Amino acid sequence: MENLSITNEFDEISTQELLSCALYLAQRGEKDRCWDYISALRRRGTADIFEYASRWCKSKNPTERELGANILAQLGFASDHPFKEKSLPILEQLISDSSEAVVEATLYALGNLHAHEVSLKAISLKSHQSAETRFALTQALLCNEHPDAISALIHLSKDADDEVRDWATFGLGSMIGTCSTEIQDALMERVVDPVPEVRGEAYVGLARCRDERVIPYLKRELESGEISVLEVEAALRIRSSELLEALEEISKWWETDKEMLADAIYACRTGKFPDGYIDM
Repeated sequence: MENLSITNEFDEISTQELLSCALYLAQRGEKDRCWDYISALRRRGTADIFEYASRWCKSKNPTERELGANILAQLGFASDHPFKEKSLPILEQLISDSSEAVVEATLYALGNLHAHEVSLKAISLKSHQSAETRFALTQALLCNEHPDAISALIHLSKDADDEVRDWATFGLGSMIGTCSTEIQDALMERVVDPVPEVRGEAYVGLARCRDERVIPYLKRELESGEISVLEVEAALRIRSSELLEALEEISKWWETDKEMLADAIYACRTGKFPDGYIDM
């Protein structure tokens, strides 16, 4: 989401000044201030901004290429990204850029634009030496149900970097509708992950797929006394009576989301979702 409170402060500034300031700050490495101007440019979303950003994407200067990709990522978001189709060929050329920062900005842009077909051309980066680049790739592949994208996310769900593993597991478990054997087996590998958030995403994904292999692992987590909304959501989705006692015990002390917990208890007691609940 764009920070509208920040971008509104720039409404009286000319487009040319916004562009000049963004470039100046990018060249000075003042990233936080530069992002304020990038957000304002994205929000304004005019044709002349597209022309500048696309020109920067073709610059010999990597800082300018990165800035151009960052602007194209959400240009005109308030008007349903009117420059998306023109931007995709430009961004595609940057997937193999010599600058890691440019590649990462491009991957985030492809994810923001839901450019699933173009994102497939980046899957070789799943083994890139940089964890930041591999993380950016997970963002580009979210919601992409192409078999090659799923295969890449499965690979990334085994990544050495905790954040990459977490988001890839989230992508497999919650961001697609597919429940293949390969996906479920990949999620099962994560139920013993050392990072609680990764385990939680795996529980949710397996519960979504109605894979009852998750139940003993989820039960043990619920009985540990250290849980998040992910474990409760997984219990709600899997609807197993084996989890009922643990959930009722949690209800004596848990304050985070009492409504979800009550729904999970109902689902595990009856084997049915509460009225009005829509399982995504």
